Amino acid sequence: LTPEDSRRNSYYALMATLSLTHLRYTSFCLERVEYAASIKQYVFCKAPLQQSAKTKQSESACPTRKPDEEIKQKEEIHFSLLDAFSYCFYYPLFFTGPIITYDDFSKQMNESEKTTLKASELKSIAFRATRVIFWTFFIEFILHFLYVNAFQNNVSTLENIDQWTLWGIGYCQGHFFMIKYWVLFGLPSVVARICGIVPPEGPNYVGHIYKYSDMWKCFDRGMYNFIKRLV
Repeated sequence: LTPEDSRRNSYYALMATLSLTHLRYTSFCLERVEYAASIKQYVFCKAPLQQSAKTKQSESACPTRKPDEEIKQKEEIHFSLLDAFSYCFYYPLFFTGPIITYDDFSKQMNESEKTTLKASELKSIAFRATRVIFWTFFIEFILHFLYVNAFQNNVSTLENIDQWTLWGIGYCQGHFFMIKYWVLFGLPSVVARICGIVPPEGPNYVGHIYKYSDMWKCFDRGMYNFIKRLV
């Protein structure tokens, strides 16, 4: 690599890391706001009201009351500065993800302190690690024969080939993209599972997906869960 390529790669890695950190910090802040609003509404709805006018006003302001169990679950999520740092800079998922919302992260972190990994869970983690290692070497092997990242720098090569070859290259590009993300998400997920954190699963097999809406839901599940819950 030339010094310019090295600087460009470092810049891309920095931007990706900052983007993931920003998403995690946004998730923490929005969960904190939702928690404060839930507690405020819960206290307001539970407060004894003496006058009938106030009672009617309370009923209109509290059309749906949150049950006590849900409030207790909310109270188990902590929102201190240390919790924010531990979530935003959680090392296994810091560089490549996948994204996990703060409510899931906090609940799983609290549960991991009370439980230990079972033998079946250790076998599952070992199997996942074996798959990640296999696909990592597979990508390394494929890159010796199919220069996926070089096509963008030499578009004239694609203009001079027939359509069948072009379609085959596009099909292989999609599968390579899926395997690359499976490795990028898989290795951090294995380490996180050892700590008791279960991140979202990796992308589905793209050959079985025919709608782009399904591709969006099943490829980056962490981002999909983030948008569905917080946006």
